[in-house]
Amino acid sequence: KIISALCSWEPVGTLVIPSTVHFDDYSSLSIYHRKANELPAYVAVSSQLMSQVWVGMIEEINQAPFFSLSSLNNNTIYDLPRTHAATSECRIKYCNLEGVAWQGEYELILVSDKAKNNQGTQCIEQEQSVHYFFIPQNFSN
Repeated sequence: KIISALCSWEPVGTLVIPSTVHFDDYSSLSIYHRKANELPAYVAVSSQLMSQVWVGMIEEINQAPFFSLSSLNNNTIYDLPRTHAATSECRIKYCNLEGVAWQGEYELILVSDKAKNNQGTQCIEQEQSVHYFFIPQNFSN
């Protein structure tokens, strides 16, 4: 569909994240088709504030504007690695996740933004970087 106004986008659908995913924010989304443009497809959603990635599955597409979305293993949420502090409290060290992309069926690439002035030194080590992670191969069972 061609839109004549230069500054206007028209939404064509909404992907509803399950209510059991309690992210404080959403920083990025990526879809991975195991077979070219066929369903089911995996979806990854990142949270910057919580330093987590949720992995789900699109099993079918209903009529727009809402796509049917189902989760894997009761909403699989992965914490990104935390610090190994001397105290019992593990702290977030991937503090500014801005993007997520699938590299393969079990591989995610995440990018992080510059640490904010009020963030600790553990955030600076991972700032402005590309991060490569493997997720468990049994996540889709």
